[in-house]
Amino acid sequence: MAERRQLIMLEKGFNQFMLNSGENQFRSEKYFKPGPEVNAALRKLAQAALQQGGVTIIGNMTFEAEKMSDCYVGMLFSNIKGVKIPLLITCGAKTEEAGKKMWAKFQKYYPADKSVIAMRHRRPPAPFVTDFMPDNGMPPDMDSFRFFMSGMSSDFCQCIGWAFLFPEVIDENEATSPEEELATQTEGQTSDSHDFTALINKWMKFGLDIKGTAGRAEMIAEAVERMKMLGLPAEITSKFQADGQPDFAMKGGRQLPLTESEKKMIRKLEGNDEYLVYALIRNDSCYGKMTSYIMVSRHKCDWGLEQNLLAENSTVLAYVHNSDVPRFSETGMLPVRCLSNGMLDRMDLGECSMENLVVLADNEKNSMSTPPQLRPSQRGLSGIRKDNYPLPEELRRFNYFYPDSGHVVMAIPKSLLPQAIKSGNFDDFECPIPCRYILTIGYCFHSGYVVCDVPYSKEDGLVLNDCWYTW
Repeated sequence: MAERRQLIMLEKGFNQFMLNSGENQFRSEKYFKPGPEVNAALRKLAQAALQQGGVTIIGNMTFEAEKMSDCYVGMLFSNIKGVKIPLLITCGAKTEEAGKKMWAKFQKYYPADKSVIAMRHRRPPAPFVTDFMPDNGMPPDMDSFRFFMSGMSSDFCQCIGWAFLFPEVIDENEATSPEEELATQTEGQTSDSHDFTALINKWMKFGLDIKGTAGRAEMIAEAVERMKMLGLPAEITSKFQADGQPDFAMKGGRQLPLTESEKKMIRKLEGNDEYLVYALIRNDSCYGKMTSYIMVSRHKCDWGLEQNLLAENSTVLAYVHNSDVPRFSETGMLPVRCLSNGMLDRMDLGECSMENLVVLADNEKNSMSTPPQLRPSQRGLSGIRKDNYPLPEELRRFNYFYPDSGHVVMAIPKSLLPQAIKSGNFDDFECPIPCRYILTIGYCFHSGYVVCDVPYSKEDGLVLNDCWYTW
């Protein structure tokens, strides 16, 4: 782990961390080559965002930012009838000191947000960019809905990160930071004079032209093509082509009648002909009961990109509704696979999905096992699985494997125990502590929770040498 961090530091780049999901990707200068024209537009966007009132991104969405010497913070708003509704917060830190302060701010201003609580121990190393969607549910209008649906939000935050943390990357000759350009800007120029729709179009291989819409007949024809690409049986595709609507949901290779709530959701998604639902997949996972509504949008300009993603990665546009935890419902690109009988299933739930266990067992009797159950402190996190590290029996139910921490035991740091006792909510104070450390230092139990004397700081979470982590 230490060697990997050292290698990363040799490259110019940053970690891009999605606070809501815990997903992290390293963005390297090596793979960021937008070209001179887009670079110039990025510099313009960044400097305009620093002005009062920010800059219009697309439709009624505006972006405002504040920049300090080693960090920045920006917010994307949807402006509805004069009210600014926050959609997305993106911020970045170039130094560890700035990163600690920024992480503390999230905990201060969003103390009750479950994503913030879950991620408070997982601050990425600087330099980093963090994206965070406050708990507002669905985007309030179609401009913002299309922005997130198209996958643009991650690219947008990455570009802002380059502009503010490494301005020299987007302007190798001048190496001028956005605030320096703002200082030399002509007085009286307002953010309304900038139009960044062209820049947004260049971020996507197929631009976002919100005027290029399709009628229902065209959407049905497009859905039929995608059903063929997915490998759905011909009789199902032909029936949909005739009826223009699905009449069953898929679960573990079976066809099940649609429920009333599913029919109601289809009507909601297809309201005003914005989307056309052509397939449904159900999954019972450790994150909740989910139904994935696979769709086509009426915006023809998105079709080429979505077809490419389907052909290359078997990824489809879908709205995933979590009936157990509705706040975790979202629209995005969903990886799916075609089962041997032509039905579809999700590819990204892994061992959390009972249906996937059935498929992997090849329908053998008595081959099913109970899917791993996450602890309350892990809800909303992805990539975690139950572990089988050699531990005393009393620790086994606390043993998990984290992609970024390896073999761990979920335990409360001893220094946090008084706070946990006072609050009465012990789950909020659990941390993934390396198994090697637990076995070496020792542990005890309090009210059914493991407690370990491990170094912990409010800013950094666990403070341990990399030698304690094992994979």
